Amino acid sequence: MKRKVFNNLLLILYLIIFIANSFAPNLMEVFLIKHKGIMEFRILSFIFSAPVFIFIILSLLFNKKQINGITSFIAFPLYVINLFFFRDLFNVYALNGLELAIAITEMVYSLILLLYIMISKYFIKEVRWKSLLYYLAVLIFCIPMNFFMRFDSLRGIAFFNYQNFNGWHIFFLFSFILAAILLYYFLKNKNKEYQFLTLFTLSLILFEHFLMRFSFVRLHVYQDISNIIGALPLYVCSFGIVMLPLALYFKSPIFKGFLFMINTPGAIIVLVYPSIKGVVSIFHYDVTYFFFTHILLFAITLNMTIFLKTRFRYRDLSYVAGFLFIYFFTMIVLNSIVINFFGFDPNFSFVSTSPIPLMVKQLSLKIGAFTVYILYVLILYLVHLALASVTCIIANVVANRKISQSKISC
Repeated sequence: MKRKVFNNLLLILYLIIFIANSFAPNLMEVFLIKHKGIMEFRILSFIFSAPVFIFIILSLLFNKKQINGITSFIAFPLYVINLFFFRDLFNVYALNGLELAIAITEMVYSLILLLYIMISKYFIKEVRWKSLLYYLAVLIFCIPMNFFMRFDSLRGIAFFNYQNFNGWHIFFLFSFILAAILLYYFLKNKNKEYQFLTLFTLSLILFEHFLMRFSFVRLHVYQDISNIIGALPLYVCSFGIVMLPLALYFKSPIFKGFLFMINTPGAIIVLVYPSIKGVVSIFHYDVTYFFFTHILLFAITLNMTIFLKTRFRYRDLSYVAGFLFIYFFTMIVLNSIVINFFGFDPNFSFVSTSPIPLMVKQLSLKIGAFTVYILYVLILYLVHLALASVTCIIANVVANRKISQSKISC
């Protein structure tokens, strides 16, 4: 018990340091975008060490033999190789004193944790050939989404241009459904522990991508307050990404059910009406990050409700209604603050501008330079609540049918 508390304290400190480092221009991200001519081996070294964040967390939380084996004998040596190239990265991008200190602290502390996991007898280890496959699988999902911006020749081809409601949008919508189905069939015949660890690992991958977004918006032309504010977890889906690992880890049926009723309709709304403006290459970070995170968020949330114990009580809709009310009220306040003090409209959760050509401008309220259209926001609130209610009803129907079928089979 004492060791578990100690490991949790180590983990909390690790998360604080990692999150702090993600606000600085991330070294790996800068390397991938600015310096395309540098040796590919160095770039691969950084990519191959990307899952280290995931496996450190998994080892500290669960102490599973195979996970500890991966962390000790695959993640650890890859991270050590990676450290040899960090001097090059410091030369690539000039960090201020605080950013440099945080970056070095994160590197050193990660190395200490990896050594702790490898040397400590508490962490029982087992290595199989499958371990390498698991690491590679996590690695594929951890590849930074701006990696594809390296391919300038492909980004210049008109065929790969994305625009809302064009062919690529339809393709991503099909991918949205297909990813959830594929994950379902992958987990269908696995035991509960395997299902939980898979979904929890995917939620951590999603969280790491979310943190990496802070580093991207700090790069050069993205170094403005609008993009930094836009990267904060102030939107329904980004909030869901942050909450998802917690809902899975604490195994609360009510928490998971609540998150399902928020995440599912939220992901559907933004995928049907994305916030991506104009014509953009599908290899641009804005496109790859947006669709990858929303597709994975939906797939994890849906399969979480199918395979892990989740409670959908109709009376919980009152909590959802209360949360949505507080959420939209908060978004109005924050939107007003940003417009009045920073001079631009972040349009948090579409509280100021509708994503579709349907804007109800009756019952307006002026807050400085920000005009709130009360009737429009009320409709927005009711649409979210209605979608959450429909989601709850469908989930209950499916759950009751599964219970009936299991009784018949008995």
